[in-house]
Amino acid sequence: AHATREELCDQLEKFLLLDWDRGTRREFVDVERAFGFDSPCVLESAAGPLHVRGKIDRMDRESSVLVLRDLKTGNGKPRRADDPPDARTDLQLALYARVARVMAPHWGTPERVRVAYVYTRRGAPERGWAGADFEQLDAATDAWLATAVEVLQQGAFVRSPDDEDCRFCAYGAVCGPDLDGRAAVLEDARVPRRLRVLKTGEGA
Repeated sequence: AHATREELCDQLEKFLLLDWDRGTRREFVDVERAFGFDSPCVLESAAGPLHVRGKIDRMDRESSVLVLRDLKTGNGKPRRADDPPDARTDLQLALYARVARVMAPHWGTPERVRVAYVYTRRGAPERGWAGADFEQLDAATDAWLATAVEVLQQGAFVRSPDDEDCRFCAYGAVCGPDLDGRAAVLEDARVPRRLRVLKTGEGA
């Protein structure tokens, strides 16, 4: 218990130092802001509407921009300036950003947003998307949301051909330990083209 408490204090100190050392005036908005529970939160996509729900860890306002941050207790995942959005890592931030823009009139918050993961262990302290970088993330979000809708419509709940996707999956045991032939699951007739492109890059 003592070691856990010390680790928690260390992580809190790292977050506070990061938060206060930016040199930018911030106005606190909320923590654990829920969406999609009491009333529907619907995101439009090229394939149709997607109902979502969840909670955003931290919301602050910097001038006319809403800053959304998700706190992570794992090691940082650095991103070079020219790295494209990665669905495996950035989808959560992309979803929060889209939700915040849709809910802005109801929340009374700015429609302009920037998003970041904040890491409280080792490695890069932040992985963020703002300005021109955010435009890249926003464009990728359109494809990711449409993929999710089509997967739901087609019932294409197939295994991923990428075993890295399964590291934290609660249903990994269902697929068994044999990874051979995983790419073949994308040949299922139900699998939308967008999902094949997302997982293999072929035909992009």
